Amino acid sequence: MRRFPETIERPEPAVRRPRHHWIVLAAAVVGLCLAVYLRTFGSFGPTSAGGEAEKLARLRLQPLADAGQPVLLDDLSGRVVLLHFWGTWCNPCRIDLSHVADIERQHRDRTDFRVLAVSCGRGVAEDLGELDYETRVFLQQANIDMPVYADPGQVTRRAVDEAVGFEGYPTTILLDRRGNIRRVWHGPQGEGARELPELVGELLREK
Repeated sequence: MRRFPETIERPEPAVRRPRHHWIVLAAAVVGLCLAVYLRTFGSFGPTSAGGEAEKLARLRLQPLADAGQPVLLDDLSGRVVLLHFWGTWCNPCRIDLSHVADIERQHRDRTDFRVLAVSCGRGVAEDLGELDYETRVFLQQANIDMPVYADPGQVTRRAVDEAVGFEGYPTTILLDRRGNIRRVWHGPQGEGARELPELVGELLREK
């Protein structure tokens, strides 16, 4: 338990700081908050320092739970892509995956749109057999029916990290038809879960 002194010493008069000090401090705080917001939600189109849109240098995914064929970066040319990294062991991921599954179901018949839900293990060294089993069990329990993939050797995650940073799970990335990264969510989507369907629709309307 914290003990308070029996007598309280009167503090020395505080030194009055110039008002401009607080203006500078407030501006710095606002700038920091804005940077965090843009990092999380972004303007509609993250760009590099040179002003060019960021792109993934590599993408190589392996199907899980009988998802079909492997996916390479060239397979996505001309398509809007929703790339989502998640894990069965991650509680926020379970919530976000349900939103991603809703979007996949809504646009399932479109050939110009792909949802790539990438199931990820806890550690760096992933056992694909174990990952496949755990993913199948979770999808069945959650009543989710959509293709899911693995990222052997973290090839795709490393490419994401090089482009926009990879800070953990879940991570959601939206790419346009030209492969430009248009929006990134680091961590749970939060309010982004409501705007994500609108952003997907906007990109699908772009030519």
